Amino acid sequence: MEKNRKEWQFGEPFLAKTESLMDFVYDPWFNVQETPVLYHYSSVKALFSEILIRKPENDDKAISLFATDSRYLNDVSEIELGKRMMREVFEKMKISSYNRIVEEVGELERMNIISFSKEHDSIPMWSTYGNNGDGIALGFDSGVLKEHLRFICPCLYSQEATEESLRRLMDYYLGKNHSQEEMREIILQIMVVCTIILGQIKNSYYEYEKEVRYITLPLHKPEFRLKNNLIIPYARVFLPRRALRRVIIGPNLDRQLTFLSIRDYIRSIGYKDVEIIQSDAPFRNL
Repeated sequence: MEKNRKEWQFGEPFLAKTESLMDFVYDPWFNVQETPVLYHYSSVKALFSEILIRKPENDDKAISLFATDSRYLNDVSEIELGKRMMREVFEKMKISSYNRIVEEVGELERMNIISFSKEHDSIPMWSTYGNNGDGIALGFDSGVLKEHLRFICPCLYSQEATEESLRRLMDYYLGKNHSQEEMREIILQIMVVCTIILGQIKNSYYEYEKEVRYITLPLHKPEFRLKNNLIIPYARVFLPRRALRRVIIGPNLDRQLTFLSIRDYIRSIGYKDVEIIQSDAPFRNL
């Protein structure tokens, strides 16, 4: 268990059970039927040079996104806020036997994250993540994301949401008899899910983002990229061509020329059915 905890090397049966547990925990907040498309704000440059792979080795690796090390996200207080909220919830629930999970999880602050949003045309999102309105929002099929990104869940912006998620986590096992061997796996599952929940807790000031995160535990050696004078570690995550359903052109870009350039380019590399639309947001980058 100690080796698994440090290296996060789990077999497929364990991951499948943990995924089912995650689906149960997050069911009140997210399902692909109610949110068929999720948006990833980026730049035209990133679309051209990094995201769409011109000659992928196969269709399942046609799109590349960066899962950024969580220490380099925009809200530096996230992890500490999450640990405090989790501890308070566990104390309120009087589950003292799980207090050590908070300590264990607190050591696992490194996780890699890809951010999506339920918002497709938001001025604050364009301003912060869409290259000040000169960028794009890529609409991905939620069902395809769920197939390929195992732990994808909405952010939790309140103590109440955090408490509900942890209660559902514990309720999943209440009233069931488990062998000693099963309990060892259950404790490990709870620890993994608590780590993911920790990565989903955000300050309520960011609730406007309506963020849905993919979290991957650090399974691979990182790659590095330069941004704002920081050398940032990340993990490359691949998606199939069919995941991309829509490209929204930022409010500051030339409507006609940007439409033509993106349409002609993505068609030339095999994206025939992707919808390209212009933002309606009344936004100027002055």
